[in-house]
Amino acid sequence: MAFSFKEYRKLREAADGNSDSDKGSDESHKDLHSNITLGDGNDFPPFVVSDRKGNREHGGQNANLAPIVRAFKDGATWGATKQKEDGALKDVKISGKKLYLVGGSVRDIIMGRTPKDLDITTDATPEEIEKILVQNGFVQRDGPPKEDEHQERRQKQQGYNGPSPQDAHSKSFFHLGKDERGEPFVYGVVVNGEMYELATFRKDHKGGDNTKLNQVQHGTHADDAARRDLTMNQMYIQLDNPDGENKKLIDHHGGIHDIKAGHVKFVGNAKDRLEEDPIRALRAIRFAHRFGKGKDSISGDQHKALSDILPEIKRRVELPDGDPKKLAHERIQAELKKGMSYKDVDPSKYLKSLEEFGLLDVAFPGLNKSTDFPDEMQGFHSSPHHMLAHMLKGNQDLGGLSKSLNDLKYSNEDSDKIGHLIKMLRFNSDTVEPDDLEQLMKSHLKSGVSNRNVSDWMTKVGGRPPHEADALFQHFGAPRVKVAHAGGSGPFDDLMNPVTGKPNPMTAHMIGGRKRGMEHQNFHKLLQGLAPKKEM
Repeated sequence: MAFSFKEYRKLREAADGNSDSDKGSDESHKDLHSNITLGDGNDFPPFVVSDRKGNREHGGQNANLAPIVRAFKDGATWGATKQKEDGALKDVKISGKKLYLVGGSVRDIIMGRTPKDLDITTDATPEEIEKILVQNGFVQRDGPPKEDEHQERRQKQQGYNGPSPQDAHSKSFFHLGKDERGEPFVYGVVVNGEMYELATFRKDHKGGDNTKLNQVQHGTHADDAARRDLTMNQMYIQLDNPDGENKKLIDHHGGIHDIKAGHVKFVGNAKDRLEEDPIRALRAIRFAHRFGKGKDSISGDQHKALSDILPEIKRRVELPDGDPKKLAHERIQAELKKGMSYKDVDPSKYLKSLEEFGLLDVAFPGLNKSTDFPDEMQGFHSSPHHMLAHMLKGNQDLGGLSKSLNDLKYSNEDSDKIGHLIKMLRFNSDTVEPDDLEQLMKSHLKSGVSNRNVSDWMTKVGGRPPHEADALFQHFGAPRVKVAHAGGSGPFDDLMNPVTGKPNPMTAHMIGGRKRGMEHQNFHKLLQGLAPKKEM
């Protein structure tokens, strides 16, 4: 039975009224595996797919997805069977295989956001997926389109004038993910250069030590939903109309209700989901700040599970390489970076929530950290480098900090920028030495951070008087790396003139290290000249 969301919400609220807070919330709704109808006056519009230019209402919406939807609707021939009556061969048809939009894209659509990627899944097996795609005009290839782009370039160099590989593969697919046995379970499907991930329904398969194995176990719709992390990420939109509205939303675990209520909940038992993959702890907190009400979106048994998982995370980070349960620093830092990169989320609150759950100690073990961000940081919240620089500024040994960040899989570029910004926070014209001054500006040039940005950083957050920053940049000619225009008429690199190939005279002394003492004296004369005049 399919409900409108308004009908479903009444049923869900009635069930909530008969349950104890979060306790057993999943059990209390086990009979409400909701099929919700989108559109037709309900809260959410349908998802439209169409590549028909003549369709005035829906033409061109998600056009590259339409051939994939049409392929699964049309099905394919599996083989032939001999009829008992007359011995004639009759085609065996692959039909009735469903295609679904899944996960984060469904969540974003429900929330009125534009999804970044459209991931799709199906109840067809890998063998059925390949037959359906091939028989509906999709070409199997070895890898993503860029490989064919290289091939096309080589062919042109060799004087080949035949059809372009890109043209030949306007509809194509390749193996994007295989399990440890070499069996495919995720495909990259490319239509007109746009790629979609297509996965078969699967269920988790565990070994004797309860370790999740990367082996495909073809599962049901419910199996596929149960293996996902959060309730808001396990919803599906059935794609059965390649030229119009797709109205059926499937929600096994009340994700649409949790989105409306601003709740971040794990699918099923929170403890089990976190033990399967402890990185989900950072993801849950990230989603709480992006889609909910911050840490207040996590309550009850969900909050307790996040608190209890900390020792397990620390243990698994320290496991030796090659252990299937080891947590890689790259995954931790990737998750942290995502949480600090949203334009509509205050990263300082996100970092404070991570600290509350002890997860900052996992992300930055052994380092001094402070999440006491001043109001002056507001203008720098959009930059992860600035946030981390302020958070880690208490580490006095910047060389040791850089090594620690490298050990945590930060790039040299990232650690250099963070170190540079910390130096600018600590800048003091009264105590700076000539060598320090030179190294400071070398660090600035290397960081790629703009002068204006650093000047605001020094004065607003570092608390230095504005004339210090002005003197620093005026003294060194405000060096800044710029890229020349293709025609040669644009700005050029201040450090090296691309025409003469010679260093800029203004910065030659800095790079070569000459006349340090004299330059230091000149800097202080400029500093004194820019300093506010004292009233008599």
